[in-house]
Amino acid sequence: MRIKILLLLVLSSSLMQAQKLMSDDAIEISKGYLYEYVGPDLIRFFDFAIPNSSYYVFDRNQPLTPFEPDKKLKKNFSEIWIQWNFSYPEFGDSSLWVKLNADLELLESIDLDFIPEYVWKNESDEFISVAEAEAIGDSILKKTEFGRSEPRLTFDKEKYKYIYTIENRLSNKTDIFGKDRAMVEILEIDAVTGEPFELIKSEDKLIMRYNKR
Repeated sequence: MRIKILLLLVLSSSLMQAQKLMSDDAIEISKGYLYEYVGPDLIRFFDFAIPNSSYYVFDRNQPLTPFEPDKKLKKNFSEIWIQWNFSYPEFGDSSLWVKLNADLELLESIDLDFIPEYVWKNESDEFISVAEAEAIGDSILKKTEFGRSEPRLTFDKEKYKYIYTIENRLSNKTDIFGKDRAMVEILEIDAVTGEPFELIKSEDKLIMRYNKR
C-alpha cells in the first residue's frame, strides 16, 4: 500500500501541474493513508458516504469550502479534510477526517481513539446492551408524558469512554418556527460498566420527536 500511495502522489503531482487532478484521486490517496493505519481487516468498514462533511481549506480564518467527489480539484487550497465514515456491526457509526496538505500528503496523524480495543482484537462486543441501558434509564429518570429517546452510543473524547446517552423530556412547547422545544434531562451511562456518569438538565433544547416510554 505504501508503494501505491507513492505512485499516486507522483502521478498526482504531474496531474496537478497539468491541472487535471480530480477530487476522486484525493479520496483514493486519503484511503491509502487510512489503510496504512487500520489494515486490511478494518478498512472494509470505512466508506466515503454521500452526503459527506469533507472540506477544502484555503485560509484558516475563512469558512471551509465543501469538497465533493467526481469534481475537478480546486486550485490554491492549503488543505483538504476528507471524511470517512466507520460502521461496525453492533457498534454504531462514527467518522473521522483524513487531512491532506496542498501536495496531498498526510497532514497529521489519523485519530482512531474512537475504535474500541475489542474491535482491533476482533473479539466480541464489550458494551452493555441497549435494553440494559434502557433499564438503567428507567431506574433513574422520571417517566413523563412527553417521551424519552432511545439510548444512543457515542464516543466521548473528553471522558475517553463510550457512553450511552438518554434524553428524557420534562416539558413540551412549540417555538414560532413550529419546531419542538423542551426542557430535558440527559443521562450519560458508561457503555462498558453500566455506571451512570451524570444527569444534566437542559432548560431549552431543540429536540427530535421521541417515542413515549
